[in-house]
Amino acid sequence: APLARDDGPVTLVASISPQAVLNAHTNTLYVLQPDSGVIVARDATTNAVVAEIAVGGAPSALALNSVTNAVYVLDAAAKTLTEISGSTNSVVSTVAIPVTGRPTSLEVNAQSGKVVVAAAAMRTGVDGAGQLAVIDSASRTVDAVRTLDVSPIAVAVNARANRAYLLGAGGTSVVDATTYAPIDTLPAVVAVAPSAIGSIDALLSDVAGGSRLTFFGSRARADLPGRAVTVVALPDGSFGALTDVDGKGRITLVGAGGEVLGSLAVA
Repeated sequence: APLARDDGPVTLVASISPQAVLNAHTNTLYVLQPDSGVIVARDATTNAVVAEIAVGGAPSALALNSVTNAVYVLDAAAKTLTEISGSTNSVVSTVAIPVTGRPTSLEVNAQSGKVVVAAAAMRTGVDGAGQLAVIDSASRTVDAVRTLDVSPIAVAVNARANRAYLLGAGGTSVVDATTYAPIDTLPAVVAVAPSAIGSIDALLSDVAGGSRLTFFGSRARADLPGRAVTVVALPDGSFGALTDVDGKGRITLVGAGGEVLGSLAVA
């Protein structure tokens, strides 16, 4: 939907949940159906079903590599990663994820092409002793499994800045996206949006009386109304933050310098 701003409207398109990914190059939306173990490919313009891809099990999250036109499906219960070809909409391979904890999320490093799967500690609510599994998408083999100081609920990668964020209940670890060596430790956040064009990434957190966007690599910040839900990066370097204001959604467009550029109430 268009958001009002001084230099004209900007279009915000976001997949809030990792259960849906949009490949803008092919105009295909992939939607996960966890109860049936099926990934539904839809035409993003008409919403018509293009294909139904059976992966089995109980798939829990999706990720997209738009460069190779591949969709990755995480099954947290089975601890597997399934690759779907976006060209044929068929299953290419399934790889076991050798982690001891509970897989929570996945992300594709657009520069290296490697798939990063985060796994939380065995006991819910315990920080530390989490893991990362790194899968080489070319060889379809596990490169490494690394033990972390944070039990990651989610992972976000800024491939351009070679940086990854590991979101835990007790804090956020910033690590090198190649070596996974620690860079910084931050307070817990609800969501991270790596910049689409630069090195200033947005972190959305809950604060007293509302929510707040802070920016890694900058002292800028923006205080927003409502409970924090998620944040996405936009192609021009700005960010779209979704908050819950008294049970209704609000999308706020924020520049990388912390300036509020516009907002839109949604049902």
